Amino acid sequence: MLTKILGVLDAVEAVFLILVFFGVIDPIWLLRSAAYLLLKGWIFFMLGRDFASIIDMAIGFAFLLFAFIAIPKVLMVLMVIWLLQKAAFSFV
Repeated sequence: MLTKILGVLDAVEAVFLILVFFGVIDPIWLLRSAAYLLLKGWIFFMLGRDFASIIDMAIGFAFLLFAFIAIPKVLMVLMVIWLLQKAAFSFV
């Protein structure tokens, strides 16, 4: 059950990134998303030191940065793909 909840939250974070990229919502929303990704990544890294947690933390740091500067299109696409594939696999 927890895996499905985290998957939904990953999908929500991807949607927030897309909405910020297209100017629909304020970039300050990325700070909340960054906090979630950094906390989740850190917790799971401490529990199992897996690669996905490291990527989650890297995306969290990127969200912190992109709350204040423009998001490069290539990075946005890569981060959205990563988050959506994690969300999809959490339901398998």
